[in-house]
Amino acid sequence: AMQTARLIFICSPPYASLSIALITYKRIYGGNFFTILKITFQQHILTYYHLIVILLIDSNGCPIYLEVIAIKIPIRSEKKAVKQFLEELFNLLSSEDFDIDNDLIIVRSSKEDIEHSTPYTMNDLEYDASDVVERLKELVLTEYVETLIDNEDDTPPLLFVFGKIINSKTVYIKLKIKGEPRRTVLCLSFHYALHEMDYPYR
Repeated sequence: AMQTARLIFICSPPYASLSIALITYKRIYGGNFFTILKITFQQHILTYYHLIVILLIDSNGCPIYLEVIAIKIPIRSEKKAVKQFLEELFNLLSSEDFDIDNDLIIVRSSKEDIEHSTPYTMNDLEYDASDVVERLKELVLTEYVETLIDNEDDTPPLLFVFGKIINSKTVYIKLKIKGEPRRTVLCLSFHYALHEMDYPYR
């Protein structure tokens, strides 16, 4: 039977330990694996993740299996940044030029856990888009939870997360403002919270 070995690297930005491991591997074994993985972990978005790299090699040192697991690093925006976001959000939603049909996008994707989906929550609250707008205008610093990275759209990459009590339930709100010159509010989540959330500025 062919002898194999499994190498596991656990590393965090700026991935110094992984860089050393890869350089060492390249010096010993060479090959294209180094280039492939280097491109993977040097992508800008991965600076916000811990990486667990699992590499299976044969007795000759040749890679036969590779898995890279990315674990999100929670980001806490500074108070000033959150306040600036909320100010822009309020001004945009309150503007006479605001067009709810074109300047607000509410993502109403379905989930297996239907009770924690945006469509279910809006229906349960008897909300339409205008009600969501009013709740977004009420958001304050103490309702801020964390900042996430949008893996699918990096213009801009930051998503602000808030938790708001509505009818005695916590609603998880995730959104960002995008577009130039006309700004658009993109609300990716407006649903009952699945877990308790921490509020760093309370």
